[in-house]
Amino acid sequence: MFARSLGDDGAELRPLEPRHAEELLATIDRGRDFIGRFVPLPDRITDVESSRSFLAAYAQKAATDTGRLYGIWLDRTLVGGVLFRTMDVAQGTAEAGCWLEPAAAGRGLVTRAARLIVDWAVRDRGIHRVEWWVASGNAPSIAVARRLGMRRDGVLREHHEHLGVRQDIEIWSVLAPEWQAQPVPAGQVTGVELVGGVEKREIAIAEPDPGWPARFERERERIVAALGPVALRVDHVGSTAVPGLAAKPIVDIDVSVPDVEDEEAYLPALLAAGYVLRAREPGHRLVRTPERDVHVHVCAAGSDWERRHLLFRDRIRHDADDRAAYAALKRELAARDWPDMNAYADAKGDLIAEITARAEAWAAATGWRA
Repeated sequence: MFARSLGDDGAELRPLEPRHAEELLATIDRGRDFIGRFVPLPDRITDVESSRSFLAAYAQKAATDTGRLYGIWLDRTLVGGVLFRTMDVAQGTAEAGCWLEPAAAGRGLVTRAARLIVDWAVRDRGIHRVEWWVASGNAPSIAVARRLGMRRDGVLREHHEHLGVRQDIEIWSVLAPEWQAQPVPAGQVTGVELVGGVEKREIAIAEPDPGWPARFERERERIVAALGPVALRVDHVGSTAVPGLAAKPIVDIDVSVPDVEDEEAYLPALLAAGYVLRAREPGHRLVRTPERDVHVHVCAAGSDWERRHLLFRDRIRHDADDRAAYAALKRELAARDWPDMNAYADAKGDLIAEITARAEAWAAATGWRA
C-alpha cells in the first residue's frame, strides 16, 4: 500500500516511515493533551529523535510482518494514524489501534482508515481475528469499533495505570467471516471471493426426493419474510427443482433483486434470517444455510444469470433425453475425487453448454419466457 484515498475530502492513508519523524512530532505536539487522554503515545514521542525511534520500531515490525503503521493525511498535513500494534500471521490475529489530533476529529477519518487496514489484513494477509483494545472512557474509539462491526468480548478491569488512574480496557473484535459478510459498497466486487476459502466436500448424488419442493417452499417463505418487496421473484432452480432427477441433496434457489451490487438492500436481512455468506462475484452473491443444504443465489432481476438458470431448469424438465444425459454425467463425476465443489461444477460445463444451446433453440421455437 503506497497511498490510498479515504474519500472525496482529499484525505489519504500512507505508510508512516522514519523519514516522517518531524511530521509525526508536529502532529503529536498539536494534540498532545487530547491524544494523551487515553493512550501513552505522547509520552513516547517527545522530540524528533524519539519520533524517529518510534517509526523505526514499526519499520522493523513491517519488515518482519509483525505490525504496521499508517498515517492519515488531510490537506497534505499528517493529522493521525492507524496501526497494527501486533500481528501474528501464523496464528491469524492482529490488534489494531489509532490516534488523531483534535482538529481532525469528527470527520470519520479513523473509521475510514481502520476499515481499509482491517480489510487488507483479512482479505490479503489471511488474518482471522482483529482486536481493538480501548479504555472504557474513550467513547470515540469505542464508536469506531462499533462502526467497524466489532463485538465487545469483555473488559480487563483496572488493566494498567495511565495518568495516575487504573484503566478498564475493553476488548472488541471482529472475525474474518463476520468482516467478509459485511455489505461491500457497489462497484467494489470485481472478482470471485469465496468466504472461508476453498472447501473440499464429498459429492453425493441422491435419488429424487419428493420433499425437495416442500423444502424450497419453506425457504421461499423465509426469504420473502426477510426481504419483502426487495425480492422481486424467488425461484426453485437446479436439479432439485426437476421432478425425477437425481441430485446432490442441496436445494438451489434464485432470488432476483433490483440491484445485486447494492448489498445493503438485502445481505444484512438474509444474514439476520440465518443464512451465511459464501461467495461474491460480479452479478451474483451466494448465501447458504449453516448446514449447507440450501444455496440461495442472489442475482439482478432480468439478468442473464436469472434467465440462464430458469431456461436450463425448464429445458431439463421438458426433455427426457437431456435430463437422462445430465443425470448420467453427474453420477459419473460424483464417483471421482474433487478438490472442491466448484471443480465438480466446472466439469459439467461442456454438457451444460450443449444443453443450453438446445434450450435456446427450444425457447425460440416455443416462445418460452422466464
